[in-house]
Formats: sequence, structure tokens, C-alpha cells
Amino acid sequence: MKKILIFNGWYLPSKRCGGPVTSIRNTVEACSDEFQFYIVALNHDFGDNIEFPNIQKGWNQVGKAKVLYVPDKYFDFNMNHLEKLFTDLKPDLVWFSGILHPEIKLYTMRLSRKLNFPVLFSPRGEVSRDRVTNLKAYKKVPYLFLARRLGFYKGAWFHATSDDEFEGLKYYIGAPADRISYVRNIPVMPDNYRDDYEKKSGEIRIVFISRIHEVKNLKFAVEVATKVKNYNVIFDVYGPKESQDYWDECEEIGKNAPTNVKLNYCRVLAPDEVGSTFKKYDCFLFPTINENYGHVIAESLANGCPVILSKGTTPWDDLDNIAGYVCNLGDEEAFVEAIGKIAVLNTQEFNSLSNNTVEYYKKKIAEDDAIKGHIDMFNRIISS
Repeated sequence: MKKILIFNGWYLPSKRCGGPVTSIRNTVEACSDEFQFYIVALNHDFGDNIEFPNIQKGWNQVGKAKVLYVPDKYFDFNMNHLEKLFTDLKPDLVWFSGILHPEIKLYTMRLSRKLNFPVLFSPRGEVSRDRVTNLKAYKKVPYLFLARRLGFYKGAWFHATSDDEFEGLKYYIGAPADRISYVRNIPVMPDNYRDDYEKKSGEIRIVFISRIHEVKNLKFAVEVATKVKNYNVIFDVYGPKESQDYWDECEEIGKNAPTNVKLNYCRVLAPDEVGSTFKKYDCFLFPTINENYGHVIAESLANGCPVILSKGTTPWDDLDNIAGYVCNLGDEEAFVEAIGKIAVLNTQEFNSLSNNTVEYYKKKIAEDDAIKGHIDMFNRIISS
């Protein structure tokens, strides 16, 4: 069986890294009958220096993958450590989650030519124009320009999951179109319907599950929720506080909210808690600035929790008026109205919307055979 070695930064049991961990986990679980997966990840969570408990030196069996947990900078600019890893494991493909940060990637590209193995990069949204130009552009643009001019990624293969990413790889990296595979992320599988859920007309339980960071736009979500009148609103927030100052701003808005709106910070969820948490709420309010895919959106839909999203910032615009609502970020009132449309529903009406949400998601993933797409992509690159 062919071996695929993955560098992902973080992996399970990480609670703080969201989409990239979910993308790799879903791929491993779906494709492990075809490939052996080995993952190199840091031995602690994002933003935390405490080592994960119960991990052993060497390879650890985690689900259907073997994981090597290493301390910070263990492989950074270290040709000897990398070459020993590659020669011992003899991977048929090395796959990077992310395209920025040259600490490991640069030497891996050199060793790929020496040891004759292909390298695949999945940018995970890092070359989407909104992400490049809006967040730390002063660092990203010069790096991408330099990487293209110096041929850092010459000979590599690339994986795009959206039109924006496909164009970004060509524009910023200079990737040839014939070396880019366009394959959607492998989604979470849908869960059972929520026919036993009770929903009171005149109130709404809103959830936000994501990193607390400007790009996820929680502050806008809180501001919108505080403008809801005539309905009782409970707004629970789960996720790591990547920016304490940003959370403080959100919390201050919540403290000054009218009496019908209650904002609560709950905690950070483990990956296997996300689905069951969505089942406790009436909607997922997520006016994100940019999502390459939005695994957390998929988890909400798969568990029958309708969503209220920002328009044009995710691949999920077509769910509008089917599995929730999609609103323009420049129109706060549209978000307020969307919240009201769900708040007014009784149990029977809500369960109908919830079931429609699951049906929409089932149809969406059936139309896009992402599992076959990944298997074909890996085989094509390995045999090249």
C-alpha cells in the first residue's frame, strides 16, 4: 500500500486548529483503505505549550493514521532530521497542509529532488485573494512574490478546493494549471434528523463555534444579535480566544445588550464534541470574512442546525432559504431579519427546517464525489 506523509502543523487531539485538522482527519478516515497515512504534527495545541498527554515517542496510532508528535522547530531548516525521516519512512508522496512558511517546505523540496518523491501542497485558503490582501498582506505578498521569483515550489503539485484558490495558485505561486488538482474537501458525513428537538416560538438559541479572531467576525455577529427585538436570544460562543482584546470587545457589546439578549462564552470544544453541540441549538450564526471551505459549516448542516452566513465568503451561498439564510455583510438588518425568521418557529416548523438542512447537505455532498477525487489525485501524483 502506498505511503502518504503529511505535515499538518497540528493534529488530533488538537482543539484549537479547526478546518485544517478536520480536512486531514476526514481524508484519512475516508481513504485509508487505499493508502497508509503518516502525519507529522506538533506535540501541543495551538497557542499552548503544554504537551499532549498520553503520546509516545515515535509513531502513535491515532484513528486510521500514524502520528509523529514533535516539539517546536524540530524539523525547521534541519536537513538532517528531514532526510532521516524521509529515508526511514520512504513515502510515496509528501503532502503539506498550507503553503506559507518555508521552514520545512524549502528543504523538503530540495530533498524531493534528491530522494525522488513528489510533494503536494494544499494551501487551505492561504492564497485566496481576500486572505492574502486583507490579513498580514505586508508579510504574505512579499513572501509569495519572492517564492515565485526564486522557484521555491518548482516541480511541486498543488491541490485547490475552490475557484478562488485555483486562481490564487496560478497568480501568486505561478503554478501551472496542469499541476493543480481541483478537488473539494471531504465532508463530514450527515447525522440523524433531530425530530425529538423542542423549539419554543419567540426565542432562539444561537451558537458560534470557531476561533475567536477578526476573520471569523464574531463582533459583527454579537452586534447583530443585540439588535434583535421582540424575541429572547441566547447566544453561546465556543472556541479558542486567539485574540483576547478582540474577545473583550465582543464581551463589552454583550454586557451592554438589551435584557432580551444574553451572550455567554462557554469553552473550547474537542473535535468530537462539535456535532453533538450543534444539535443543542436553533442556528449557527457565522458572518465570516472568508472561508476556504468551512468545515464547521458542514458540521452544522450535517447535524441539522440551520445556518446564517455572510454572502460571497464561503462556498455555501446556495443554501439560502433552504438550510438557513445567506446575507450581505453590508446589510445588518438582513441578519436581524434572518434571526427573527428562525426565532418565530415552533417545534414542528423548526424540525421541518432542520430536516431540510440535512437533506440539502446530503444532496450537496452526493453531487461532489470528493473521496474519489482525492484517491485519483493521490494516484495521479504518485504515478507521475
